[in-house]
This record gives sequence, C-alpha cells and structure tokens, in this order.
Amino acid sequence: MVPAVPAVALMTYDPCVAANVDFIYGIDESHTYPDNVSHYGEQWLITYTGDDPAKLPDGYNLYRDDVSGTGDLAMVGILTFTPDEIDLPVIDEFPNPSLGTYYYMGEESPNKYYWALEPNGIENPSDGQADLDADVVQPTLTVNIVGEGTVKFGTYPASDIPIEAVTGPGTYVRPFDLGTNLLLNAIDAVPQDPNWMWDGWSGDYTPFVGGHAAVKLDGNKTITATFIEKIVSIIVDPTTIDFGPIIQGGTGTDSLNVANSGTVPASVTATLDGTDVEFYTANLLMDGGSVTAWSANLPVSESVDVSLTLNVPAGAEPGAKTATIIFWAEESTP
Repeated sequence: MVPAVPAVALMTYDPCVAANVDFIYGIDESHTYPDNVSHYGEQWLITYTGDDPAKLPDGYNLYRDDVSGTGDLAMVGILTFTPDEIDLPVIDEFPNPSLGTYYYMGEESPNKYYWALEPNGIENPSDGQADLDADVVQPTLTVNIVGEGTVKFGTYPASDIPIEAVTGPGTYVRPFDLGTNLLLNAIDAVPQDPNWMWDGWSGDYTPFVGGHAAVKLDGNKTITATFIEKIVSIIVDPTTIDFGPIIQGGTGTDSLNVANSGTVPASVTATLDGTDVEFYTANLLMDGGSVTAWSANLPVSESVDVSLTLNVPAGAEPGAKTATIIFWAEESTP
C-alpha cells in the first residue's frame, strides 16, 4: 500500500527588471549622490499611475507582472547611472553629465509593470493532492483437483520451500515469489480410495519426465489434475450367436467382438455355462483354442475380434444345443 502524498505547491514570481540598487538615491551607497542634493529619503524616480506623478520611497524595485496580473503603470521613468543593468527598452534618453538621467518605457505595455518592495507571488499549480493506492502481490498457483486424488508440489530445483500436498476434490491457491519454478506430481488417492486414479494434467504447465508437470510462476498460473474412478467394463457384440443347422460331422463358424469400455486396462477370460456346457466345451474353439484357454489384454477403449468354430461330432445327438459364453474382466496389472 503506497501512502497518499500531498502535492507540493511551487512558488513563481514576477521578474525584477530594475533593481533598487541601480537607481540614483537608491539604498546602494555606491550610487549616493552628493549631500547638497536633497532627496528626502525617497528614490529619485518618477512613475505615473493615471495622471498623478509620484516619487517612491527607498527600497522599491520595478517588476513585470508575468504571473501576478497586478501591473498598473501608465509610464515608467528611471534616474540611473547604469542603464545597461536595467531590463527595459529605452524609448527616450535625457543624458545629463551630472545626473545621468534616462527615461524608459516598459516595452509596449507599461501597465504590465508595478513598483513594489518585493514581487507579488502566486502558487502554481494550485494547492491540491492526489491519493495513490497500489497493492504489491505475488503471482499465485491455483491447483484444481477433479476427483479423488492428491497433488504434491515443490520448487525445482529443490529449495527451502517445503513440499506441499493437497487432496481433492477441490481448489487450492498458493502465492509464490515471481519466477519460482515448481514441479507437481499427481498421486492416486491411496489409501483414501483405491478405486480412483490419475488421468492427466491440463492448464498452464509444461510436461516433465515421469508424468510430472512443471510450472514457472512468471504470472498467475492455473493447473488441473484430473482423477477418474477405476471402472472395469467390457462390451460383447453380438450377444447372441446362432450357428444354424449343422449336420453331424459338420462345422459352423461365426465371430464376436470384445471391447474395453472401462477406465482401466482389462484382462479378459472366458468360460461356458448353460444346459449343454459339455457339448460346447468339447466342440467349440475360440481363436483356434479351447474356450477356457482363451484370454485377451485390452487397453482402455480397445477391442478384439474373436473367431468361433463349432465342430459337430459325427455321432452327436440331434437336437438344439444351448449354452452361454461368460466373459470375465479384471483390471490388468503392469
């Protein structure tokens, strides 16, 4: 927070164009005239304000009203020995060997001048203030955790900032100094709930080895760690296989597809059940082998086509034969 600072009033003044010390009979002793000339304590200068001439007391200077606007003269006349030290244009000269008289006019506008002991000052700019307000803040890291899981993070390379861990679901916000490098690691929610697993990162990060996420705090950053529930699920299509009429000693063929519709890799096996289990166990082949010997490992969203071959023995009893292939899926382990 920056405190309010009052504005500083700067003083400016009308410039002096003829100093008292440069006048005859002024206060400068070097300009004192012989004692037999009496000036009665007044400067020997003439000014007209309207129609009335007037002499001024010692100590008065001539100022130009550049800033005050207080000039009021109709004429300016000065008695001096040093006209070159007076900042006014000469309009008329009246040289006198003993008095050195010069008569001056203040540029085009005598009413821009005034006699005074000191200049009329004004404040510029006018007194005032402006309140300043600012908050210096650190950039923040926002970690969104979707699902059940834990995110650990710390500086990279390691520093004195301790590693922190946050568990979701939820949102965590933490400030860091500008330029801090962080490394985040997602951990499955064990032992809180072994049925959830990390699915991936999204947001303001750079992929790092080992599935980590690197984040540089050169501004506010947001990263999301998504955890998904472990679901083992498969789909078998079609759900009914009809080999049709097969003569004794003949063969029937068909196929089906087994797809992994869960969220984890699946290890799939098969067994037979039903009225005529013995018939199909002895005579049905899956991918050229027995039903109980068949198995498949299916990554998430992948499937496998399975060929079915039914070899009917020559002496098989006529009639309808029914059974069910049961596919069993478990989460496969690396």
